[in-house]
Amino acid sequence: MDVSIRTGNIQLPREVKSAAEEKVARLDRFIATGERAEVSFFEERNPRIPEKDICEVAVVSRGHVLRARASAVEPLAAVERVVGKMEHRLERFKGRLIARNRPRGSGHGSRGRSARQASVLDGHVDGLHYDARQGIGDA
Repeated sequence: MDVSIRTGNIQLPREVKSAAEEKVARLDRFIATGERAEVSFFEERNPRIPEKDICEVAVVSRGHVLRARASAVEPLAAVERVVGKMEHRLERFKGRLIARNRPRGSGHGSRGRSARQASVLDGHVDGLHYDARQGIGDA
């Protein structure tokens, strides 16, 4: 996965940049076709907000863009939070892709049953109707 890091109005140490790059690069274990990831850091200027450091991650995969945003007191903590959020979103995305390719009705419900199975469950067996009170009779 190709990871690019952008900084807005904040100066980041190299350690934070390299740690963010490593953590975001590990997200490709959830999806094999992750083309690129963009990590953005900036600082909130409002003095009333205690968690000023904000980290945003956007992962582009198969034409879909998945985004996550987190804030914390320190940039590295924001990276940890945003990676956790992105892992959850990538798991959901992967589940949707898998569910889309599964045939419908392969699980429970009447859609996956054959006509014979459905008739047996409804009480009809080979033209005969089964009534628990009277036994087998004509349909």
